[in-house]
Amino acid sequence: MKSKEVSVSRPRVSAFLYGVDRVFIISGISSVIAVWFVWHFIFDLVLQVILGMTALVLWIKNIQLKRHLNKLESRTSVLLDNT
Repeated sequence: MKSKEVSVSRPRVSAFLYGVDRVFIISGISSVIAVWFVWHFIFDLVLQVILGMTALVLWIKNIQLKRHLNKLESRTSVLLDNT
């Protein structure tokens, strides 16, 4: 018996396509990571600004209320002293 060689034909894919696939995969992963970092940076920055502005408004309101309370106390003490 003689042995016969069997050849299987496969579609030829050049090495260039493997390089393109790698470029797409790497650029996709890096894009996702960049978008995640930018989104969280912007979100955290906006959150910090909102919290800072809220603290500033509350601090100013507190000062205004203290001044108003001092005026009321001085008026009541004047009224009590006159009686």
